[in-house]
Amino acid sequence: MKVALKGNGTRVGVGQNLHYRRHLMEFRLLKLLALVFILLGVASTSYAVSADLTVQSLNANVTSVHPGDPIKFTAVLKNNGPGTIPSTDSADLEGDLSSTLNGITIDRMTCQGDVSPDTPACEYAGPFVPGETMTTTFEGHIDTNQLSFVWFVACAHSGDPITDPDPSVRNNCKLKVVRQILP
Repeated sequence: MKVALKGNGTRVGVGQNLHYRRHLMEFRLLKLLALVFILLGVASTSYAVSADLTVQSLNANVTSVHPGDPIKFTAVLKNNGPGTIPSTDSADLEGDLSSTLNGITIDRMTCQGDVSPDTPACEYAGPFVPGETMTTTFEGHIDTNQLSFVWFVACAHSGDPITDPDPSVRNNCKLKVVRQILP
């Protein structure tokens, strides 16, 4: 019978040595995987960001309209902090495009910078630092209806893992009402 030495100097048969080496490699692999999971856990824990996104303002270019008139809304998204939205996430400003309810059909959206509108939202990729603002415009026309008022809503939001320290609707959304003059 051939004999080999273990790492600690103990004598073992060749078959046992191969078995021992396989277990040693598996053990080292498990240690490496455990280290990777620990590092990933630390990274995801430190990644949690708290950022208060808000619609700072929502304005219309007119105060009253007739059916068929064009209308333009300008909404400003702001990060009130305390954290920066990282480059792996986005801050979104979304408009209410349900024309059957509010009397407005949105024909075009424009996002600040090189951001392409992803109707109904402009997804502003991070980093988005506290105090920074992004502007979105919504252009459309007034539907033919019998409403005395038309309205538009814009809301700010972001996805996980961003937490909003003030998730209230009053903070995250704005409403703009415009008087409609009926024929």
